[in-house]
Amino acid sequence: MSVSSFSDSSCRTSIQTCPPGALVLNFFGFTAQQVFPWKPIVKKVAQKYRDEKSGATWTGRGRAPAWIAGKNRDDFLIVRPRSQEGPFLAEMAAASAGSQG
Repeated sequence: MSVSSFSDSSCRTSIQTCPPGALVLNFFGFTAQQVFPWKPIVKKVAQKYRDEKSGATWTGRGRAPAWIAGKNRDDFLIVRPRSQEGPFLAEMAAASAGSQG
């Protein structure tokens, strides 16, 4: 149960039901971040696009950099997706034909 889930009224009615952290927050008007500081978790995102000329990379999130703005992004993909044509479809057809009979 988090400190912020306790309302002022529940802490006023009984000190025994109110955790000490909530008492500090309510009495002095602090936020939970001020009393119990923590760092937010930063997620690492894999680079999706690369500029061959400069070597600069971009994850595809946020505003597009100048080197890719207005251009076809598929040309800058680091890992190009597999084409849906060719042997992959043939392999699927062979596998489904073999499992039927």
